[in-house]
Amino acid sequence: MNDRLNCKLEDSPHLLNSVEAAARLGLKNSNTLAVWRCHKRYPELEYIKIGRAVRYRPEAIDAFLRMHTVRMPAATSRARGQLESFAPAQELVISHR
Repeated sequence: MNDRLNCKLEDSPHLLNSVEAAARLGLKNSNTLAVWRCHKRYPELEYIKIGRAVRYRPEAIDAFLRMHTVRMPAATSRARGQLESFAPAQELVISHR
């Protein structure tokens, strides 16, 4: 019989359970992942489901984080010049009568 079929899902060192995956994503509540799965909020977040057990590959979590990483474009020299010439507004003083 194939040894891979004999190993338990919990014993696999390469898979993360929902609590571990949530921690890796920086989520406070691992139930967030269940809600995302139920509502198909992030279909690009791959997971493995065998019966009721849900597991995540660390590479899938890393790929998800890369897909959702926002990179700001570098400021052009013209934009930097505009920022440097920006003068802060005068302080507004409100008097109560």
